[in-house]
Order: sequence, then C-alpha cells, then structure tokens
Amino acid sequence: MTLHSQELSASIVSFCRLLREHGALAGSDTAVDALDALSQNSFETPDKFRQILRATIPKSIDDLNLFDTLYDEFWHGRLRWHRPIPGGETAEQEEIGEGRNDRGPLIESIPEDKSTNTNDDGNETHPVPLFSPFPSIGQKDFSDFSDDNLKEISALIEITAKKLAQQFNRRFKSRSGGEVFDFRKTLRRNMKYGGEVLNLTFKRRRRRENRIVLLCDVSKSMDLYSRFLIQFIYGFQTVYRRIDAFVFSTSLHRISDQLRSVDFQEALADLSETVPDWSGGTKIGDSLQQFLEDYSAGLLNKHTWLIVMSDGWDAGEIDRLEDAMISLKRRVGRIVWLNPLAGHPAFEPTVRGLQAALPYVDLFASAHNLESLQEAMINLEKLS
Repeated sequence: MTLHSQELSASIVSFCRLLREHGALAGSDTAVDALDALSQNSFETPDKFRQILRATIPKSIDDLNLFDTLYDEFWHGRLRWHRPIPGGETAEQEEIGEGRNDRGPLIESIPEDKSTNTNDDGNETHPVPLFSPFPSIGQKDFSDFSDDNLKEISALIEITAKKLAQQFNRRFKSRSGGEVFDFRKTLRRNMKYGGEVLNLTFKRRRRRENRIVLLCDVSKSMDLYSRFLIQFIYGFQTVYRRIDAFVFSTSLHRISDQLRSVDFQEALADLSETVPDWSGGTKIGDSLQQFLEDYSAGLLNKHTWLIVMSDGWDAGEIDRLEDAMISLKRRVGRIVWLNPLAGHPAFEPTVRGLQAALPYVDLFASAHNLESLQEAMINLEKLS
C-alpha cells in the first residue's frame, strides 16, 4: 500500500502545533524528526504510520498520553491508502476517516537521494531530502504562490532550512583533517612501560565552524521574495547558531534578535514595525558601507561567509557598492550572491549593481524557489 497525501509535511507541522498548544514539547524540530522517520521507514498501513509518529513525536509520558488522545481527532479523514488489485488497477480503501476526499491525490512520494558524495576531506556528505507536499512545489517560483499555498510552502521552507543547517553542523562539528602524531600524550601513556613506546596516540584538528552573515534586500523590487527568504533564514538560524541576519533597502537593519522569536509570524510582525524603509527604494552600496562601518569589526574575518540576497537594483552610487565589495572581499572567507531573478531562463546580469558586485563574488546563484535555495546552500558548503 502507498500513502498519498497532498499536505503531509504541513499536516505533520500542524499536528505538532496542536500537541504543543495542549502542553506537549512538540516544536518544529519534532516535525523534522517525524518527517525524517517517515522518509526512512515504510508505512504501508495506517497502524504503521501511527507507530512511526508515536515513536518519534512524544518526549514524555504526558506527551504520549496527549498523542493518544489527539491523534484520531486530528488525522480523522486526512489519510487515505490505496491497495493494489489484480490487473494493475487501484481500489481505494478508507483506513482513517469517512467520506471521499475530492482534493486529488495526497502525496506521491517523500523523495530522498540516498547517494553519497565525498568532500575534499574524504568525508561522506549526504544530500538533504526535500520534503514536498506535491511533486512540483520545490520547483515552483515563490512569486507564483497564492495565499492558499502559504501554509504548505511556509512549513516546507522552515523544514528544509533546518535540514540544511543540521547538515552544516554535522560537517563542521565533526572532527576532520589528517591525523597528527601527539608526542606528549604518547609519552605519558607509555611511561608505565619503562619508556618503551608500545601505544601511539594521534590527534585530529577540529574544523572551525564558519560564521554566516546574511544581508537580505527588502526593497520594493524584492517584495515577492523577501518574506520567503527571511523565513528560510529564520529556519536556518534556529539550528545553525553562528549566524547574523540583516535586511536593507535604503538603509541597513540588524534583525538577528527578532528572528530568535519563537514564532515566525510574530517575528515578521515585529520586523514590519522596526524596519521603516521596508518595501522602499534600494541603496545597496550605502547599506553595505553602513554594514562595514557599524558591524565589520565584530563579525568579519576569514571564517565568515557573507550571503547577499538581492536582485542587484541599486538607486545609489555604484562606486560605493564596488568600494564596499572590494573591502568585503578582503575581510571575509566567501561572498555569495543569491538573486531570485536569476532563475528566469532569459536572465542576464545586466543591472549596474550586479555588474559592479559580481567580480568579487565567489558563488552567484538563484533563490527563486525552494529547490534553488537548497542547491545554493549545498554549494556554499562545498566552497569551504
């Protein structure tokens, strides 16, 4: 049997929210864990689906009791299984809920690429699965989503961002690099043998976790994308702690504290009040210069990755933009420029702002949909 669900990812998030509202410890991380478990296990029957969630979501006896109390109430009518019958056709079988759901097939798959790649350190890296409530959501341009889709895409953006952040943490918190002979420790361990060296001891250098600084353009020309890009930042920074976020249009504003809010909608509402020039004009050069003057001393060094999310339209002085890029290039390890318009087949980087910035950029990529954001962040990791 195969589960079909149009809103599986969003439904898992909603179920965790329901549990949390009743006192359970079921946050967004719990939803990620549940989707991870579903992607790695076969759930051919409703009972198996319930068992996977029951083993993943509750964190205490009280949570378990809440899960048992609320499970049927929440999932009633949401799940539908199809069983194969002779001749290759499919007969519907209602396992949970009554009445026919006419919204179309629920889910076709939870895709996961289980192949592995090897990085420069010889470590295996695993591609992050992109959870999708319907097959093309990862490729759909952010500007094409209607209000009816906001719940689904918002849940997916947060889940994907956290999955990518977890991959970054695994890479940089693990011990990597070649083994180095530890003379002192070897000498101490072998003293009991009268100076005869019987056990050799080695040590590994710990890779330093890079700091990520994100500068997101929230000018009028970026209106269709800014909300989704900031939500991606919000999800990413909940897992990857060495991150600082800023928005800019005609001036620069630090938003790291707002994004540490428990709820993204609350953070977004707070931003609308604290950023007076949201959806205004664009002065990229002035904003970058302001960043250099006010924040570079504490944030920038060769272990910093600077990510600029902007379409490159600059109403200010282009010379100021180029001067800022030259200075940033000298101070940081990598500069990444994400442009939502770059996903268009006919795109060419002809605007003056991009032409001034691109010579100093290590990675230029699109950020027009969830798949492009995921690919850009994976490519950033490969630059390290």
